[in-house]
Amino acid sequence: MFALQRVGMVQSYLYYPATRLAIEQHNPFHPNRDLLLQSVWTNILVTQFPLPYGFIVNPREHGCFTERDLWADVQVQHINHPGHLSFLVVICRTASPTSNGTGGITDWEDHLDSYLDLIFPPRRRGNQPVTVFGIVAFKRKASFHVKVVGEDLPMARMSQHEETGKTEFDIVEDHFIVQSILNDMSPQL
Repeated sequence: MFALQRVGMVQSYLYYPATRLAIEQHNPFHPNRDLLLQSVWTNILVTQFPLPYGFIVNPREHGCFTERDLWADVQVQHINHPGHLSFLVVICRTASPTSNGTGGITDWEDHLDSYLDLIFPPRRRGNQPVTVFGIVAFKRKASFHVKVVGEDLPMARMSQHEETGKTEFDIVEDHFIVQSILNDMSPQL
């Protein structure tokens, strides 16, 4: 029998060989790169939010099957969270805004902001504001956001962006910062 350790007890998600391997094997030029990126984030989130602690990590795919419109997301929820609402959504981008100029989603942060409003309608959140987190991931880079859905406030970047002056973080080079952000996103249950 082995002892279960949450990521908060160790230095970062890179402590786990399977997570490190998933990141190392991700090829941003592979035809299925969107699903590979989704598996990288699923691995990171499963180590951060494990099932034995009541977390559910749910990967999903969206959009048309074109490079510009296909995207995936990974949602995390906790069984003790009111209504089992997700509290974290990771959008896995498939293309940069300037990749081919043929339309599709051009501003991924605006897309995340709208998507959070869409998946947390008033009825689903009991007409109460709810704080949710979002991540926009592309290749090995990610930006981290927080939003209070149900209030007229814009989605904001997590404070670590301003503190470091970085608009996005590399999940390998900046793994301690990313780990700190994920720890800040953990619900207080």
